[in-house]
Amino acid sequence: MDDVIIDNETQPDKLIIIRDTLRAGRAVNPVTVREFLSWFGAKRRGVAIVSWIREELASSQLATIPDFEEPWIDGLIAFRLVSEDNAQGDAAASSTGLAEGVVLFTSDEAEPGPTWEHREASYRLSRFQAANKPVVSVTPETSLQKAVTIMMLNDFSQLPVMVGERDVKGVVTWSSIAMRLVVGEMSERLIDYTTKPIVLETDASIFEAIEEIVRHDFVLVRDRERRIVGIVTAADLSLQFRALSEPFLLLSEIETHVRNIIGQTFTVQELVAARDPASAHDVNSVADLTFGEYVVLLRNPSNWNRLGIVIDRTAFCEQLDKVRNIRNQVMHFDPDGLDDADIKILQEFSAFLKRIEEISL
Repeated sequence: MDDVIIDNETQPDKLIIIRDTLRAGRAVNPVTVREFLSWFGAKRRGVAIVSWIREELASSQLATIPDFEEPWIDGLIAFRLVSEDNAQGDAAASSTGLAEGVVLFTSDEAEPGPTWEHREASYRLSRFQAANKPVVSVTPETSLQKAVTIMMLNDFSQLPVMVGERDVKGVVTWSSIAMRLVVGEMSERLIDYTTKPIVLETDASIFEAIEEIVRHDFVLVRDRERRIVGIVTAADLSLQFRALSEPFLLLSEIETHVRNIIGQTFTVQELVAARDPASAHDVNSVADLTFGEYVVLLRNPSNWNRLGIVIDRTAFCEQLDKVRNIRNQVMHFDPDGLDDADIKILQEFSAFLKRIEEISL
């Protein structure tokens, strides 16, 4: 579920103001994706919120440049006007996943089309924070001593050598400096201590980027205007994947702890009784229950008393239910990641369950 209550009262008037401003021929300042989402009471680009925003953009005859799903969450987007026909066409193409230019033939009594909102499937390099941070660089006229000093002061492992914001002459790395010194070839030119730059576009797949980063330890990122707008290193990759994997690992720990607590207390028949009546899935052990079914089982006072844990049942089940909701978000995989508050809930609940289990053993 998205962190938003979608109703008419939360619809932002800012889209109407932006539309009228553009129609009057006046400029509208770009905003970050994060701020744009806040207009809709949202923090992440989940399925439901994206669908709602697209509907509101279409009804306001607006579009974003680039599409608001593409950039890093703190990247900038601008607005442009679209005609009513184009807005409706974009919405239809988006919801059906049709490419631009495909003609839809309908009868006078056409059935309602699919309601699924088209989403970007690939995890793009543009979603990385490091791919959107200003790049520190030096010019070819810079001395090696100064370049090394900049690298040491900033704890850099690489430093691009550039002319302007588009022309990359090479990249100085500790390895490229060492290789030159090892063979005893000193030079007065910084360019002689550089290695070939690896440059990827912002819309490159993260899997393509991973391959290059593993091979070269970094990649430079170039935007649609061919400007170098970021550098992604192996360290950045590690931090990004920690942010993506941590919720999964914490949820796995929590579920294992809950299963240990429940599994040693209840029989298979009692577990079957906690199964969702609308579900027909087999229950042969506690591992076959869903998170929601854990909550149902433990909310029953008689079941709770059998655990022999002297803590408040209501507070425990409320926290477990929060974890269930977070789990639903994680399993739908939102590239923007979880809020720090949600991560903290998972971390603290996992630590709490670990202490309970250690005491019970």
